[in-house]
Amino acid sequence: MKKIMLVAAGLSAVTAFADPYQFVAFNIWGNYFGNPPEERAPQQVAVLKEHQPDFIALQEMTADFWASELIGGLTNRYEAVGRGMGPGGIDAYTPILYRRDRFELVAKGAKWFCPELDRSKGVVWVVVKDRASGANVLSFASHFWWRYD
Repeated sequence: MKKIMLVAAGLSAVTAFADPYQFVAFNIWGNYFGNPPEERAPQQVAVLKEHQPDFIALQEMTADFWASELIGGLTNRYEAVGRGMGPGGIDAYTPILYRRDRFELVAKGAKWFCPELDRSKGVVWVVVKDRASGANVLSFASHFWWRYD
């Protein structure tokens, strides 16, 4: 049985599974335009901890957010994929987090659409195995290029 789920800017494909998985796609809006992580990360962590999704696909994860409470407050339960995977070894702007108590990593990867123009636009993906059912789950976080003329 296959199931495709479109969640905001993240697309997740799920193979046969015993229990439903919870996915969250979250554009955190980086630290652009005078809105540093310290002002929003605690509230973002609180919402994510309250709902405890299995997968969290983030967009606009700038360097300041990688160093913030957003990642620090979640890494006790989640594995963050995307660190150092960007062009030139930068941290990806589109990491995906998965619950390490429920899944084990099978494979991971990343691709950037046009790093010469904008290294924040790309995709990070993971394939994990559900420890209980043995099902493989593919999930990815993406942030696409857009242009306004």
